[in-house]
Amino acid sequence: MAKTPAPVAAPTRNSKSGMVEGANTPANATPGGWPAWLLIALAVGVGWLLLLSVLALWTANPATVNRQQILQSEIVVEAEVLDPRTGKVEVEGILVDRHNLAPEDGQEIRVPLHGDHWQAGEHRILPLVKTESGEWSVTPTPLPKTPLLDYLVDEDLSEDIREASEMTMPPFDPSADRSSTGDLSAPAVESN
Repeated sequence: MAKTPAPVAAPTRNSKSGMVEGANTPANATPGGWPAWLLIALAVGVGWLLLLSVLALWTANPATVNRQQILQSEIVVEAEVLDPRTGKVEVEGILVDRHNLAPEDGQEIRVPLHGDHWQAGEHRILPLVKTESGEWSVTPTPLPKTPLLDYLVDEDLSEDIREASEMTMPPFDPSADRSSTGDLSAPAVESN
């Protein structure tokens, strides 16, 4: 005669330990054996890391304006790059025009190349000065060994450039060495 297995008592919860008698897991455990609070904490942590990653991607490396460069520029234009090899651009808008020198909207001008980062069809903000030969050139920055800066067209950046052009700063004096005194501020301007 075959033996029949003994009936197993249904598990009951022990109110002191939170354990289910007849089982080795807490009563609030998930089917995989992980406590629910741990899974919730893990989900919140992963969600927080994802949120921080998205914010870092959206706000990383904002373009900044070199204010000294803008102040030294005669004009600042928004232009479409027509031919990056020759520096031919079409002026689309004027952001700053200090001496009524700016070309008309739609006029094509040539800006000598200063790098290989321009692409045909790109829209760029160009701070410009006239050279001795009468051609336009990207305004150099006062920092040594700094490439000539121009900017991709961006509405916020255009507003920053307009604000920077209204500032007044003392002229940059590269011969003034203030690093030994710890004074890295702009030199004082003497008035006569």
